[in-house]
Amino acid sequence: MNKQLNFAFVIILGLFFSAIFYTVFLHPPKYSNGQKITVSSQNIAVPLTLTIKKLGITTSIESVGKDVSGNMDVPKNVSNVGWYKFGARPGEHGNAVIAGHLDSETGPAVFYNLSTLQPGDEVTLTDTVGHKFIYIVKTQAIYDDDKFPLQQVFGNQNKSMLNLITCRGVFNTITKNYSQRVVVYTQLKQI
Repeated sequence: MNKQLNFAFVIILGLFFSAIFYTVFLHPPKYSNGQKITVSSQNIAVPLTLTIKKLGITTSIESVGKDVSGNMDVPKNVSNVGWYKFGARPGEHGNAVIAGHLDSETGPAVFYNLSTLQPGDEVTLTDTVGHKFIYIVKTQAIYDDDKFPLQQVFGNQNKSMLNLITCRGVFNTITKNYSQRVVVYTQLKQI
């Protein structure tokens, strides 16, 4: 009977150490320092920098979501732009949307001259894994804030678009909001 218990104990102990070896060495944890390790680069590629040579802009891109009102949030730094992380990623079919401030309390901000872009101008975006996307300006539109076409700017699309947004018009000191929006519509250049 003791031989059977010892044998069973050795088997259980062997299974226990085999499970530890399998888990630790053959399948390491998916988290390191609290961060999930992602195997697919598609899952981690997000916009990093935006360059518009015509305007002398090279800036960092912040990932933004929605503000407390449910609208697209804005970048925290007036020298940066914000990419709407719930929309399309650059290079994908759909509308990728990037917004930038027109000005700040101290003067012009990153998209102060956005409205001077013309059809044919180039916008270059680089993501966190080094992919470079070149977009060509197609058109530009100005909308009253209360008539902003959400579906047209943020909706689904069968092409790869990048829509750039900033403010203009009259500034309301109470709501801290401009009366209009400038949208520059660009499309991915086919190489």
